[in-house]
Amino acid sequence: MFDYDSFFQTVSTGAVGTLVILGVFFNLVTAIGMVRLPDVYTRMQASTKGGTLGVGCLIIACAIHFGSLAIAAQSLLVVAFIFLTAPVSGHLIGRAAYFVGAPIWDRTAHDDLKGCYDPETHALSATPTEENEIYAGVVRQRAELIAGGSLED
Repeated sequence: MFDYDSFFQTVSTGAVGTLVILGVFFNLVTAIGMVRLPDVYTRMQASTKGGTLGVGCLIIACAIHFGSLAIAAQSLLVVAFIFLTAPVSGHLIGRAAYFVGAPIWDRTAHDDLKGCYDPETHALSATPTEENEIYAGVVRQRAELIAGGSLED
């Protein structure tokens, strides 16, 4: 006779172990990224993405391990909260860093906000201001080179 209890116990133990290993891996990659990445913007990327996935895996592993419906519901609420708030907080940290003038890594390919932020009024515009038209021309040239076009316009 097939023993369903031992089968489900084995499967849940394997799932918990896998989720814990994944969670630890994502959190380790996040920690390495926080130490090794060059500027606040790339560190923010590592912390929000890797940290969210790592903590999410660990919390789901706890929910499976304890096997209670109440704990599973609470765990899912915590995961949902983290998945909703981490991107928002990362965006706000990045925006605040940009507005206070945190330096961008010198090998950053493109600054989308350059010329769109007015430090006097703290207003953002959809297009760069006229004094940054030269910059916009350089961006167009780079885009054409990347797309394989020519610069003969």
